[in-house]
Amino acid sequence: MERKVEPNYTMIYINESLNLYTSEKVKNEIIQLMERESNKKIVINLNKVPYIDSSGLLVLNTIQKKSQLSNKLLYLTDLDERIHSALQLAGLKSLLGMIINQEDLSAL
Repeated sequence: MERKVEPNYTMIYINESLNLYTSEKVKNEIIQLMERESNKKIVINLNKVPYIDSSGLLVLNTIQKKSQLSNKLLYLTDLDERIHSALQLAGLKSLLGMIINQEDLSAL
């Protein structure tokens, strides 16, 4: 996992599948980053996530709830069609509303 701090937001890059074997580690790392981060806007880049299962979806949902409790705004970017479809099929409408394009990052 990588982190890049921009003036208006912090980008977190997830570079692995979000599945039963990786989800707990990824969740803990992101929550720790969010707690230490002074930026109020967190963007999770999913470009290099080749696969997501139900435990990965749960991680994204948990992170979204944690961001609300921490008064941070969470966004998802660079989702491929499979991940976007998985969010839709799981009925995670709150996560679907957080998706932004790379072009929209400058407006944050």
